[in-house]
Amino acid sequence: MLNSKNTMLYTLFGVLFVFTIIYFVTANNISHAFEYDDSQEKYEMKINLIKSMSDIYAKKNMELFDEKSVIYITVQDLVDNDLIDADNTNGDVKDPTSEVKTLNDLKIRLTNKDGKISSKVLTNNK
Repeated sequence: MLNSKNTMLYTLFGVLFVFTIIYFVTANNISHAFEYDDSQEKYEMKINLIKSMSDIYAKKNMELFDEKSVIYITVQDLVDNDLIDADNTNGDVKDPTSEVKTLNDLKIRLTNKDGKISSKVLTNNK
């Protein structure tokens, strides 16, 4: 038969085992609640970079405004003029919020008003 010392030891190990399982399950579920996703911040930073580089593109190509005061370009135009680095050899500028989308077709409105250049990246309001 088991003596009282062994019974107490087995009970202690049993309780410890159950609490350990409960702890790991709870900690795993709670840790997902504290995950931080910085993809939206990266997206906003990339949009700001595109806006800055489109201003430079417009200032380098002022002849584009000879006939119109408002023109539209795409991110691909900035990649083609080496103002933005592509993320891969295909020339794609990847969208940080999606693994499959690219920003190459994103349009940028450039406005020349009395020699002052302004740009606006036309996004899908992410």
